[in-house]
Amino acid sequence: MIRSSFASFTTAQLALRASQNGLDVTGQNISNINTTGYTRQNVDQISLNSSNPNYYSQSNSYNIGFGVKVTGISQTRDPYLDIRYRNELSKVNTYDSKLSGLEDLEQIFDETPSSNAVSISGLKTQMDTLLSKLQNLQTHVGEKEYDSIVATSAQSLTSMFNSYAKDLDTVRTNHEDELDQTITSVNNTLSKIYELNKSIKTAQINGMSTLELQDSRNLLLDDLSGFMNISVSYTENATVTGTKLEAMKVTTTTADGKTINLLNDTDKPASIKLVKDANGKISYTLTEAAASGKTPEETTNAQFKQGSLKGSAEFLNDSTAEGRGIGYYENMLNTLASTFAKSFNDLNVTKDADGKTTEHPLFDTTDGSETITAANIKITDDWLSGKTTVVGSQEAGAGSSANENILSMIQLMQSKDISFGDSKNSFLGFFENAVTTLNQDIASNTDILGNYVSVADTLASARDNISTVSLDEEGINILQYQKSFNAAARLMTALDEALDTVINGMGVVGR
Repeated sequence: MIRSSFASFTTAQLALRASQNGLDVTGQNISNINTTGYTRQNVDQISLNSSNPNYYSQSNSYNIGFGVKVTGISQTRDPYLDIRYRNELSKVNTYDSKLSGLEDLEQIFDETPSSNAVSISGLKTQMDTLLSKLQNLQTHVGEKEYDSIVATSAQSLTSMFNSYAKDLDTVRTNHEDELDQTITSVNNTLSKIYELNKSIKTAQINGMSTLELQDSRNLLLDDLSGFMNISVSYTENATVTGTKLEAMKVTTTTADGKTINLLNDTDKPASIKLVKDANGKISYTLTEAAASGKTPEETTNAQFKQGSLKGSAEFLNDSTAEGRGIGYYENMLNTLASTFAKSFNDLNVTKDADGKTTEHPLFDTTDGSETITAANIKITDDWLSGKTTVVGSQEAGAGSSANENILSMIQLMQSKDISFGDSKNSFLGFFENAVTTLNQDIASNTDILGNYVSVADTLASARDNISTVSLDEEGINILQYQKSFNAAARLMTALDEALDTVINGMGVVGR
């Protein structure tokens, strides 16, 4: 059976069209080489053969294809690399957020935050000064001028405690404000992805390309993965007309293992709210994405497994020796202040002949509370006004020159056996341990962050090698499509010459 005369013309015409589409896509790629988030596009094509063999076909009849068919334009993207990259980005942001807070603490306690050296000269200077004034007072017992100098030195020390506490509170407030802004960014990102989902769905229904919209959505998904751990899945649903519509679903898993729908195709997106309880603990309330007409489920007191929301919450919440967020260092400073004040108040007492003890407290609170902290410690008003002085001797009738109680205070300042809960140390040594622990935490988190950044960079490079535009590859494509276009045009010319021979040359031979 003779093949249709014009079948080959269709083959050539389809080849011309496919080559032209290839040149068009190559031009699109080159023009977007510097576009952030752009994914390299490719022409999808298949060999076209509309003839099917049948039982009655002759044994010497062969089905030859009818050319090429362009089935669409696709992106060069590896979903597995997207998943791995976003998982690593969540880990990077977890430690980056926590490290940012720890470095802010370093600027409070360490006068040389650019190094790992422990510098506590501020507190050491104040304590050394107080010790020196007590040593002077031991030889001038009862002289109000020297007692007043000791009071002034103690007041400077309490002011330093107050300053540390104020700075810590400022760091906490700043990070809470920053976290509140982050929550706003998360909700805005979810809303933008939701709007893109609707635009993509509308475009697909109308048979339009959505590749550039998908690029914008992928950038937003990368941003979202920095805030929290996410899982992204895609499904295709066919309409009655055969059009395929893509449906995307984004979920997150909370620290307790609960899965929350953040985005479910074109349903209203989830929302996240920052919650702070009476004890100052940070948590999140998640209102899950739900279809219209349904009441969305709300999850309270939630924490995330990874991401900047987790890192920020850990820094603000952890007060234990295991987590060591800002609360841990606040507790350390409060313990030092309260132990210091209580130790001196316990020593500054007198006993009468019957052994009855009378207290003459040197330290008090600014807010009238019974618990002394770094934020509220002060010297008593009576000591400041001179009504109370440092007691030279606790024993009645010891004489005005007795100074054994002042010597006890001096020994207290020099002692390394002061009880701080489960440990014993000096006042300065206890503070030094806290600063050393902070520097160790910073070094540890920096190392961990560096490892995750290295992995994330490797994955980002792998993604770029696949998805970004390469001028070398596009240059090769230009030559390839140009040559195929020229060849298809030459085929068209050859077919025209052959057909001219059939029409105008056959049957006239020998006339």
